[in-house]
Amino acid sequence: KVNMRNFEATGLGALLLSYKGMYPAGFEHGKTMATYSDFDEFVSLSQYYLENESERACIAQNGNDMVKRNYSKNKQWEDFKTIVSSL
Repeated sequence: KVNMRNFEATGLGALLLSYKGMYPAGFEHGKTMATYSDFDEFVSLSQYYLENESERACIAQNGNDMVKRNYSKNKQWEDFKTIVSSL
């Protein structure tokens, strides 16, 4: 489920661990976030990423970089100007 938490967590450099679903462009399991499909997988992944700090940090950094690149205010402003100029 898409909500501000997706952008807040990744924007602050944390690993986003969220329920499988549809996410905005750039949010990819194992690359910029992690997803689970049920409670058992949630527990397993939580434990895994707590025990594998370097992998957790790498995915979190990728998520942070992606959000800054794709969803910054400057990017949104440039996209808005492109839309308006095409009218």
